[in-house]
Amino acid sequence: MQDDTNTETQGEFPAQNMRGLKLLVTVMTVLLVAGTVLLIYGIIDKSGAMEKSVEGPSAITLPPGAQVNDVFTVEDRLIVQTIGDNDDQRIYLFNIKNGKLAGEISITGEDE
Repeated sequence: MQDDTNTETQGEFPAQNMRGLKLLVTVMTVLLVAGTVLLIYGIIDKSGAMEKSVEGPSAITLPPGAQVNDVFTVEDRLIVQTIGDNDDQRIYLFNIKNGKLAGEISITGEDE
């Protein structure tokens, strides 16, 4: 004779364990969805920052004999450093938003 009561309850879990398991699965699903949403938001936010391009002026007229030595940006300024034939240096500051010249600095050395 076989004991039927043992085979009936072998595959079943107590109701308390199932409630805990359902709660755990629900919490993990919410965390997974929230993490995915935050990841997508971060990617979109970073790609929007990359779209901001440096416009600056379309053309710059330099004095005769001058050459561009360096170009870089600082915040909303495009900075162009030039050096001339007599080693005279100039720094041009352009507004990136409108491309206009915001300032010019001449760098000269002392005559000995």
